[in-house]
Amino acid sequence: MGIFSNLNNKGLLLEKNLFCYPFYDDFDNLEEVEDTEIYVIHQFVYAGKKPRPNAPEIGNANNILRLFPKAKIVIAGDNHDGFVYQHPVTEQILVNCGAIIRDTAAQIDYKPRVYIVYNDLSVEAHYLDISKDKITNKHIQSEKERKEKEEMFIRTISSTKDISLSFKDNLYKLAENKKCKDYVINTYEGLSSGNIGKSL
Repeated sequence: MGIFSNLNNKGLLLEKNLFCYPFYDDFDNLEEVEDTEIYVIHQFVYAGKKPRPNAPEIGNANNILRLFPKAKIVIAGDNHDGFVYQHPVTEQILVNCGAIIRDTAAQIDYKPRVYIVYNDLSVEAHYLDISKDKITNKHIQSEKERKEKEEMFIRTISSTKDISLSFKDNLYKLAENKKCKDYVINTYEGLSSGNIGKSL
């Protein structure tokens, strides 16, 4: 008979304890299946606060588990951050599989994993080897440093009352009240007149 026992327009029954639902935008018409302890859903789920402003309210872990009061485990996929959540009262477990690979720099700290569900319905995460991954966030760090420099430059310009586009004026202002003032001015004047650096 194989693992498929029942196939209908609402989902797929695999063996007697596992029922799979296709992707739903809402869960208005869900029905629990008799003697089923494990449900698999394709839905964006999260535990705690919304991970993004447009995350669906129904995706909250407690809301999902409330939809399946007889379920012992609900396995979900769509959110790329894997986690396991156990309801503090019902002890139901929500497993969000997460991404099996890292494909963007935003996931640099993410550890891809698979979850093992044992016969006693305990769940264990098995983290995958990412030691050979080439993912980097250097371009993000470079962009961040560039923006910080721009902001510092803008703050400096904004706080300076006398601004000049003259290199000479700015150099003299910078050297003002410094011990090296005479050296800086003499060097600049010498370079400008051509009296320094002829032997180079």
